[in-house]
Amino acid sequence: MKLLVIAILANFFEYKVMKKITVEALKQRLDKNEVLLIDVREEDEYKEQYIEHSHLIPLAEISAETIPSQEKPIVIHCKAGPRSIKACEKLIKEDPAIDVCFLEGGITAWSTAGYPVKHL
Repeated sequence: MKLLVIAILANFFEYKVMKKITVEALKQRLDKNEVLLIDVREEDEYKEQYIEHSHLIPLAEISAETIPSQEKPIVIHCKAGPRSIKACEKLIKEDPAIDVCFLEGGITAWSTAGYPVKHL
């Protein structure tokens, strides 16, 4: 029983430390070159549309070692949010000190807000 309580508390703690960012705040921070943006969708999704200056690292490949740099805060995004949350969880488990957050609503919220996307 004690182990179950510890596991539940550990999951709760991880959820509580995970940060999110709005599309408006991300746009401001990207314009100032203050963050590293990582797209965890698949390559075919990325080719359809992507946020300029984002780095593609699919969810299955993401780790603290595959992040190009940790000199700036890291923002993770996907289509709508769930994959980016999983990526943040994975990175935080690997390195609790990593400065990472997820984009609330993903690229869907970004484009709905009228911010530009690129196409390959």
